[in-house]
Amino acid sequence: GDLVVHELLAWSDRAQLELDLHWDLSNDALFANRIGWDQLHTDAIAIPALGAGARGPSPVHALLHACMHRALNHLSGRENRLRWLYDIHLLWEGLAPAAQARVLTMANAAWLADAVLGALLAAGEHFGTTLDAACLDKLRAAAACEPLRSSRLHRWSYFQRATLRTLPGTQKLRWLRQLALPDLGHLRVRYGEDGARASVLVARRLRDGWRRWRGYLGR
Repeated sequence: GDLVVHELLAWSDRAQLELDLHWDLSNDALFANRIGWDQLHTDAIAIPALGAGARGPSPVHALLHACMHRALNHLSGRENRLRWLYDIHLLWEGLAPAAQARVLTMANAAWLADAVLGALLAAGEHFGTTLDAACLDKLRAAAACEPLRSSRLHRWSYFQRATLRTLPGTQKLRWLRQLALPDLGHLRVRYGEDGARASVLVARRLRDGWRRWRGYLGR
C-alpha cells in the first residue's frame, strides 16, 4: 500500500549481519511524511565504504529519523533498546552546536519536537548525553504546541487515533483499509509460507489482527 507499508529482514549467518529493507522512511503513516525525499537527497552524504554511489542521510536527518523510530517503538515497548538509543546518543554528541540548532529548527518545522525531546531525555538518563538547558527549553516549548505525545504511543488506541488525526480526510478510509488488509504480497510473506490461497491469508490476517488488538488492550 501507499499508507501502510512493511519491511523485509535480510540476515546473513556468515557475516552475522541483519539488514532491514524499507519502502519508506517510516513504515507508519503517523511519521511517514515528516521529512521529504527532496530534503533527504539534498543533504545526503557519501558512504564510500558501501560503494561508489552509496549515500545516506546527513547526521541531522539521521538523528531526526532515529527519534521518529524510537517514538514508533513505544507501541511494542522497545523504544529504549540499547542499540537504538545509543545511536541517538552518539548522533547528538557528534553534532556541532550549529547542527544541533538545526535539529531543533527542523524538529519544530516537522512537528517532531516531542519525539526528539523524549529521545534526548532518555539518552541523557541512560548515557549521560550532554544536553544544553536552552536547547531543552526550546524543545519543550515547541513540543507543547504539538498534538502528539510520543510517551503515550504505547497505547494502541492512542497510536491509531493519532494516525487518523495526522492524515488528511481523503486518506483516512484508505489507511484503515490498508491497515486491516495489506497488499497480497505482504500477506504472502507474513502468512503464506504453506502456499495458502488468498482467502485463507486474509482470514489469517484478520485473526492475527484481532489477537494483537486484544493484546494491546490488555497492556
